[in-house]
Amino acid sequence: MTALLACLGGVLVRQAMGPATGRQGKVSAFKVPPATADQLIVAPYTIKALAPDTARAINARVPFSSEPNPAAKPFLIEGLPDDIERALSCLSAAQVYEAGGDQKGQRAVAQVVLNRLRHPAFPKSVCAVVFQGAERSTGCQFTFTCDGAMARRTSKAAWDAARVIAKDMLTGAVFKPVGYATHYHTDWVVPYWSETLDKIVAVDTHLFFRWTGSWGRPAAFSWRGKLVEPRIKSLAQLSPAHDGMIGLLAPTALLPSADTVSGQPPVAKALVLTDGSQLPDGVKLVSRLPDANVFIIQFPDSLDTGAYGEVARTLCKAYRECNLMIWKSSANAPTGFPLKSGVFSSMAFNYVQDEAQGSHRMFWNCRHARPPAGGKCMGDRADP
Repeated sequence: MTALLACLGGVLVRQAMGPATGRQGKVSAFKVPPATADQLIVAPYTIKALAPDTARAINARVPFSSEPNPAAKPFLIEGLPDDIERALSCLSAAQVYEAGGDQKGQRAVAQVVLNRLRHPAFPKSVCAVVFQGAERSTGCQFTFTCDGAMARRTSKAAWDAARVIAKDMLTGAVFKPVGYATHYHTDWVVPYWSETLDKIVAVDTHLFFRWTGSWGRPAAFSWRGKLVEPRIKSLAQLSPAHDGMIGLLAPTALLPSADTVSGQPPVAKALVLTDGSQLPDGVKLVSRLPDANVFIIQFPDSLDTGAYGEVARTLCKAYRECNLMIWKSSANAPTGFPLKSGVFSSMAFNYVQDEAQGSHRMFWNCRHARPPAGGKCMGDRADP
């Protein structure tokens, strides 16, 4: 994991009654009960000015925690398609800019991001965790977000590889060695916070840390919910979902290649209409994302493309949330989940419904399906 950057930012905690006392009688700003979560102040990392060999010697004197280092629980992303795509892009960016092409390093970075997401001390979206403090030149939690590293464009191959790992991590994969770590740094630097946290493991040249006491135990990492992800301007060139365009990638793109519990390929389920009617003539249900209202549909060439929206509303009226992806050609249409690279460019139509938000969005791929008057083109999109 040699490509990981120097360190991840620390977190400073203020309490109304003063700082808590940590290990060996030292004053520790990190050992606090959950009740003080609203008083957390995230501070930028600060590194002591030391020669690398000196830093390694100091780091070696800090003992590893003798407490168990359990693996984190799997994280399963929930949210609307736009938010899922933005989360995927933010996690991919953290991986590739923090760990380069080192796959083990990328998984370690992703695990730390997801650990932070589920802890009460940090923001509740992947993008907010990754870009926390990025608006300040000395306040970022991940150094690549404020040190100019993103001016260096990553290659498509590197970006695609990072996305594969990010998809895995967002759909249940776990990088077990780092447990519930929320901080890390290389062994040739010494952040001021390194002795106030529990050092739990070394992965190659990197040291990983978690909170002391109850905040470092599994019970503290309990948050779960649907993500609402902000747009990050600096990611617009890498991800259309961050440049103001509607993100049309459905959660299907994040489905693992096999069920994470059974290890078996996902099984398609039938599309049920509220009135019990059948699909319109020639309309074929290809597959459904297991346990979600996301469908691959094939429409016949004979069906007027301008009628896609009306048909999509009919097919989705049984559900509060629904996502239909429609292809015209059986040669180009995917045969099931997970979706493979290359299929999105031939998708003819996408319909995304969220009744809770009063949202019914529909977009035509104007290269393959002519929209009705006022219909919107989805624009060119890169495949995942």
